Amino acid sequence: MFQFISTAGFVFLFITCLAFILLTALPIFGQLVFIDDVNLRIWDFVLFGLPYLVTALAVFVCGLQRQYMLTYRLERVPRGSIVLQTDDAPRDVVDLVRTEYLRCSAIAYEALPTTGSQPGWGRPGTIYDGMNFKRAFLDAVEKIDATAREILPSLPRMPYPFQLCVHLRPLLGILPEAEKEAKEIDKFVRLVVYSENGQDEVVGERLRYSEAKSATEMTEEEYERAMVAVNGLQAILGKEKQYLESDYSSVSDQLSESRSMSHRRRSSVYGSERQRRMDFRYEVQEPYDDRLDSGFRFGRL
Repeated sequence: MFQFISTAGFVFLFITCLAFILLTALPIFGQLVFIDDVNLRIWDFVLFGLPYLVTALAVFVCGLQRQYMLTYRLERVPRGSIVLQTDDAPRDVVDLVRTEYLRCSAIAYEALPTTGSQPGWGRPGTIYDGMNFKRAFLDAVEKIDATAREILPSLPRMPYPFQLCVHLRPLLGILPEAEKEAKEIDKFVRLVVYSENGQDEVVGERLRYSEAKSATEMTEEEYERAMVAVNGLQAILGKEKQYLESDYSSVSDQLSESRSMSHRRRSSVYGSERQRRMDFRYEVQEPYDDRLDSGFRFGRL
């Protein structure tokens, strides 16, 4: 259906353009016919009629050449192999593909907007050209989550939707300087993820009093402010990660080491207490009672 509509539209435009060309050419040819002087008639034909003939001939030749390239040359591409290099196909086929690719690239480049911008996207000609602020901000937050889980492997993966202060609470206890940056990021998380009124004066006021869909999109100013907080938090976590890699293997190694030390300490206390009770029995020359030892072992004594 779409192909039929596009073909019908092209035919309609072609016929319309041809009709306008003929309408502009008819008065000129009429003037040429009604002139009595033969020399002036020939000169008018060369001056007015020849450009139309040359243009029509050029259009016909270009169309015929293009049809020839699309039908004959493309049929020469081998069907049983995949073209990987320029030597895998005839030279004229390679030139045709290269020419068509360059032509399509030029059309796509010229079709790009040079002025104006869409809400939530970077302006053309700036460092944010072609960047979606929401997607870039969420990608940066995901990098923070990856760094945090490298510091604390027991930290679960960040859920969605999320609150960064809640997710990083185990780390904020030992890194209090990161709490300010995390709270600043959460202001923009409410805009990007929840799309509700936040505490930030710019974000909150715009969302509260605007009904447009673009009100929930990040602006360039908000993205820059959010990235300042993201980079600050990433720098703090990066320093902590570097410190842990230089002094300890990981936080889990520290926890396992502390657990093993506490286990050995409890075992030594248990062994010394049992030995002391055994020595006391031998001193008072009491018979050894297995029930006493079993009661001590299971915490009854």
